[in-house]
Amino acid sequence: QGSRSISGCAMARGLLDNFRKPDFNVAAFVRDAGAHGDTSRLSQQLQDAAATLEEDLRREIAACHEELLLCASSINDLDGQLGEAHDIVGALKASVLRVRGDVLVPFQDIKWKVELLERMQAVNVLIRRVVRFLWDARKLRSQMDAPGKDFSKAAHTLHELELLLQETGLDKVDILRAEVLWIRDVSAKVRRQSEEDLRSGVRQGNHIGLSVALQVFFNLQCLWPQLKKLLAELLEEVRQAPLPAGAGFHQALEVNLQVLVGQTQRVHALDEIIQAKADPVTHKSFQSVLEASNVNSLTSHFWAEAVGVFKAKFAKVCQDRAFRAKAVSDCPKVLQNLVTA
Repeated sequence: QGSRSISGCAMARGLLDNFRKPDFNVAAFVRDAGAHGDTSRLSQQLQDAAATLEEDLRREIAACHEELLLCASSINDLDGQLGEAHDIVGALKASVLRVRGDVLVPFQDIKWKVELLERMQAVNVLIRRVVRFLWDARKLRSQMDAPGKDFSKAAHTLHELELLLQETGLDKVDILRAEVLWIRDVSAKVRRQSEEDLRSGVRQGNHIGLSVALQVFFNLQCLWPQLKKLLAELLEEVRQAPLPAGAGFHQALEVNLQVLVGQTQRVHALDEIIQAKADPVTHKSFQSVLEASNVNSLTSHFWAEAVGVFKAKFAKVCQDRAFRAKAVSDCPKVLQNLVTA
């Protein structure tokens, strides 16, 4: 009987080992057991295996009794610590809510007020600029409608209006669009008339017309660009004067020199007016505008450009080999013509 009990325990152990295998298949186990046909014996083996497993569990629990008691005590301690942590988290939440109420809410309120103040300031600046624009526009109308138009004063007002339009973009305001179009039309008219006065004044020696035109361009702060444009026109006339190689060279040279002398005299007269003239409001000399562009003398600047034009003309003439030898032999005569001019 003892050997039978030991044998049963061994079979139960083997059965338990089969159950513990990772690849244990219940369906295959039942199929194999049914194939053998001895279900009563298998049932007994299962009962023995269950009893053996239960006995093993009791022994394990008995062996770990002290450790389980310690774990239970540790669980109680952990539960207390979790309770304390829960209280701390609750206190932190309350603190965060209090900070939010004491700091963030006032901050949001101040932020909104600052944004509102910025918008009010922007509106205030815009209104002031619109008022200034309307005032200057009204002033410009009175200047342009006066019996004797003073373009120099109108140019000063125009410059202020143009700066205001560039800085603020008032031309995008619907109610000012018509006024802006009128101002731009007046600006084009004043510039065009002043360019004509400057051009005719230089050619005719009209000092009054020159003085007014120079003052207009000074007030518009485009004095040097306009003078540079005028000099380019005068140089173009020098450049367009023909200088052919051959028998008519000396006669054409005299014509070129006459054109050069005439243009240089005109520039010199204009240069003297610029050096003597100063703005009556700012007391800034017109010459300082040229010096700011590295032009110490209008005459010297024109002469340097004219020399470049003549150099290009002589280089073109001397490309003719037949004429080159004659030009060298006639060099004293050419120099005499230059000195005489």
